[in-house]
Amino acid sequence: MHLTAFVRIVWAATFANYLLLFFVLIVRRRARSFPAFTAYVTFLALYSAIEFVTLNHLALATYRDIFYSLQILDECIQIL
Repeated sequence: MHLTAFVRIVWAATFANYLLLFFVLIVRRRARSFPAFTAYVTFLALYSAIEFVTLNHLALATYRDIFYSLQILDECIQIL
């Protein structure tokens, strides 16, 4: 599936924001104080990267399966 330039820019900006937040948590030594939040931010960064690669390089049905699987995992993490 081909994405528009705007969607790619927004996706890249979101991924960059997750990475920036992760590095701020590490550099300012807040990761020890907030381990669950740090793990969740890490998960979101990986989630975003996996989604982007899957959508661009695999079939739409595979993307859908991965998307819903990650959404279930995301909901479970948020409940915790």
